[in-house]
Amino acid sequence: MTLVDWSEVVDRMRVRQMYEEAFPASVRAPWEEIENPRSDEEILVWQANGKPVAFLLVRRLGPTSAVFVRYLAVDRAARGSGVGSEFWSEFVRRASAEGVTTVLLDVEDPDTDPAHATEHRRRIAFYERLGLSRIPGEYVPPDHGQTGEEVPLLLMGASLKATPIDGAGAIEAVMRYRYGVR
Repeated sequence: MTLVDWSEVVDRMRVRQMYEEAFPASVRAPWEEIENPRSDEEILVWQANGKPVAFLLVRRLGPTSAVFVRYLAVDRAARGSGVGSEFWSEFVRRASAEGVTTVLLDVEDPDTDPAHATEHRRRIAFYERLGLSRIPGEYVPPDHGQTGEEVPLLLMGASLKATPIDGAGAIEAVMRYRYGVR
């Protein structure tokens, strides 16, 4: 397995397919926004034998030492095989070497969507196994999907250092540098 930057990915359509299979339209940004990341964003792809098996889109949170994982997807066929955990470990190693101290992301709240609660709980459990935990506090991001629906989300995070995450500071950084509000 190898971690490559977006510029090195040959099969971008496979990455798009993983993206669209992993996330409902209510939380997906338009593909054009994903494949052409902003200057403060980076797409990393985990490949096996030159084929994408997982990807993530990460954004630096302004002048902080935190990053926000906008999207992380693992190929359906590879789920449960340890690919996602390996990918995450390599991402964290790389991020830590670049001075990142905190990784944040949001997930759908399983208590607000009974039809998809099992999937949302599975995703939260995956992140908890990777060392992330729920960040307490009021977290109400603006709509960011393609459907115009408000999607209740939970903020999760992991410290890459031995210090606890400042919940209020994490929420502030995400709202300001991920969503452009506050």
